[in-house]
Amino acid sequence: RNLAIFKMDISSKKITPITHDYSVSYSYPTYIGNDEDTDHEMLLISKTVTKKDIPMNYKQGVMLDEYDRHQAPLIHKLDTVTGTVTRIGFNNSHQTEQVVVNQNGNVPLVVFTEWEHQASVNRFSLWKMQIDGSDTFMFYGDEANTKDTDENIYQARQIKTGKYKDYIIMGQAGRT
Repeated sequence: RNLAIFKMDISSKKITPITHDYSVSYSYPTYIGNDEDTDHEMLLISKTVTKKDIPMNYKQGVMLDEYDRHQAPLIHKLDTVTGTVTRIGFNNSHQTEQVVVNQNGNVPLVVFTEWEHQASVNRFSLWKMQIDGSDTFMFYGDEANTKDTDENIYQARQIKTGKYKDYIIMGQAGRT
């Protein structure tokens, strides 16, 4: 079964679906504030990409990874009021676990995990992009030895308060 995104009113414990299309999977919802024009709550999500989302002739029903084995989730923006989904990730290498990192008044960065596989390298590293999807580039991970293909970096989070405020914490381990 595919994944959906819900919100819960903590006081009433009422759960309301935000996404209604169960033909794709939605995951890793991250609140990014309200839209300046509509004041609607906005989320970054990781969502599988369907044939109708791809502006070219694509034979598959959903976009698959480079090996045509698995559905490839990419980063999208989701308007929680209208349900409008806008893709901002454009690499079919499993973009997940996104978080917004504030940069002292500068444009916030979206930091996310992306599958990296070139030659003998096969791991997850942290990548970054602007909130509109531009300027995608590796954020952290290229420092690792290319022979360390089992060393994956995942689930980055920004510390909001205390001694380590604005540091990024993340996990590192082999994934199986």
